[in-house]
Amino acid sequence: MPRPRSDNPKEHTSIIRAKRKDGWTYVQRVVSVYDPKIKNSRRISTETLGKLPPGETDLEKLIPLEPRRRKGSLQAAKIAAPAQEVVDPRDPGRIIYPLDIVFCVILLAAMQGKTSCTEIAEFWHQCRPLLSKTFPNFPDEEISHDTVRRITMIIGKDKNAALIERFVEMLRSRLAHPVIAVDGQAVRASRNCLQHSPYVLNIMDADNELILAQEVVGEKNNE
Repeated sequence: MPRPRSDNPKEHTSIIRAKRKDGWTYVQRVVSVYDPKIKNSRRISTETLGKLPPGETDLEKLIPLEPRRRKGSLQAAKIAAPAQEVVDPRDPGRIIYPLDIVFCVILLAAMQGKTSCTEIAEFWHQCRPLLSKTFPNFPDEEISHDTVRRITMIIGKDKNAALIERFVEMLRSRLAHPVIAVDGQAVRASRNCLQHSPYVLNIMDADNELILAQEVVGEKNNE
């Protein structure tokens, strides 16, 4: 007798055991549904519940598996590691945007030439699908340019100046005779009626095109 068709076929859940060559048995929960086109069941989802030691059949002795971290998330954690050393003055119970994640997003946006707070917030929105896959605890909320500015101020405090230097060291390619350039420049649009524009001394790795260090100097001076 043919199986009756339905527009909304009922899902079926089953427990499947797969024995490996090493003797361990992996237990999976499989959700399937009957597909009339192939006249057979079609898997919708598969979830590995755990594994049983060799010779064991009792599911009560199932050993849960540790969740596997994607390669991208491991790389993201390595990049964000220096940000964990920054003292976050915010209330831990009210933090929505983790400092290390925002730090990485700021750096990734800067690599695309997006350095303003508004551009970083737009980068956050546009790249949300990829960022959510890369960072396991990526926030569900959008970020505003004001929040980016506040977090940038936390990261950019003088006592955290070594943060950027540690990150830059990860990106540098070691050369036998690196070319280091030193140059000073005034910060545009920062002058007022009482003060001149502050001058910033930049130390740059010309081969890798990376700023190694910056220091605010009082007045225009010889490098």
